[in-house]
Amino acid sequence: MPDSEIEFFPQESIEEFFGGHISFTQGCTGTWALGQKLNERHDQSTKEEFEAYGAPSAAYGTFECFNVDGPGEIAIMKISMQIPYAGPTFQSARTRARQTSNQLTSYTRSELKRAKS
Repeated sequence: MPDSEIEFFPQESIEEFFGGHISFTQGCTGTWALGQKLNERHDQSTKEEFEAYGAPSAAYGTFECFNVDGPGEIAIMKISMQIPYAGPTFQSARTRARQTSNQLTSYTRSELKRAKS
């Protein structure tokens, strides 16, 4: 399957990934139910790129969501998630865990900066 067709946020797995709901206790408080996926993209490094730069790979999903606590309230939620570099998807969890990072990707940093302004 070509990289462009890889789905890291398959619609049928939303319940499995997030329990179908995400709760916030600060800012826009409440519990939100994830609805339809509107968009998905990813930046997935090769092993060589990861070893040279140490930057994590990530997938980004944009979803329509509904406030469970405020019926009729609809919003857009963007979710960023670290993913393994290309290739080791079927390697052990320990191998994939070595690729985790406290760093945000440049795309995630720019999205956060835009959201705060």
